[in-house]
Amino acid sequence: MKPDILYFGAFPQPTVAELRHRFTLHHCPLQPKPEEIDPAVRAAARRMIWSLPVGVVSLIGTRTLRRLMRRELNSEVSSSELLMERGVVTVSIGAGELGKVRIKLGDVYVERCARAAAPEVSIHAGTAVRVTDVTDECVYVEAE
Repeated sequence: MKPDILYFGAFPQPTVAELRHRFTLHHCPLQPKPEEIDPAVRAAARRMIWSLPVGVVSLIGTRTLRRLMRRELNSEVSSSELLMERGVVTVSIGAGELGKVRIKLGDVYVERCARAAAPEVSIHAGTAVRVTDVTDECVYVEAE
């Protein structure tokens, strides 16, 4: 029994004759005609060809939606604009400790480190607050 050999492309005729003499030879041209390609292989190739543009469109669509849905965080707001504004505690403020608040100024959200205006008071996350003082380190807030 001769071993099977699959070869691609074109070889000189004497080489092909010698290979046929020694092996069971199978030939696959480099550019087969479409009707010569197995239908299962054609279907797999079509799926792979379509997956690239579909993936790119999905990626672009997802990134666009995320940008539209994302709330803008901006640190270019002056400290004086924050005074007496309302916000929400995002990280709980312990007694005498730092926490975090999100303050909405128009259509822009600003996040700042915060302390309770009264040092013995703690304010839990999700509580509505008002900014009573602004320093370089943080803002001071009190629960509404």
